[in-house]
Amino acid sequence: VRGSRVKATAAAGSVILQWDHSLNSEDNHAAAAKALANKMGWHGEWFDGGMPGNSGNCYVCADVAPAFITRDLAKVA
Repeated sequence: VRGSRVKATAAAGSVILQWDHSLNSEDNHAAAAKALANKMGWHGEWFDGGMPGNSGNCYVCADVAPAFITRDLAKVA
């Protein structure tokens, strides 16, 4: 019996970790994403969010200048 596991997947590959019962669900998924980033040699600052329809998590590396910044136009005027 393998026990509970968590998987992080990208087009370039994936990793599977044993579920760490000392962590909550969000932190287990972040740990898997971090393991995948380290495996692939992807370095930088990472931000998390959700996928459409609550179908999973999404992690984005933002180690360079942002592509764009949005502002609340109601507050700018």
